[in-house]
Amino acid sequence: MSSITKVIGNVGNIDVKEYERNGEKKPLVQISLATSDGYKGKDGEWRNETEWHRCIFAIPSLAERAKSVSKGDTIYVEGSIKTNKWTDKD
Repeated sequence: MSSITKVIGNVGNIDVKEYERNGEKKPLVQISLATSDGYKGKDGEWRNETEWHRCIFAIPSLAERAKSVSKGDTIYVEGSIKTNKWTDKD
């Protein structure tokens, strides 16, 4: 059983590309999505953490919808999550 993640966030960068499949060009849209979480720390001070996510829309009907959003828009995204891990030089 696969799980679905639901999130509301604010749009950052939008990158619209195309890819070819079976000789047909299809849209591919990548959106940077910022989500924020607020909590009180042990010292009683309010803290706000923002995390950035890269959302990829490759299904043509969803990519067409994703092309219509603008930077700063608040959107709702639902789907599966895949996490990539990397290690930098340091």
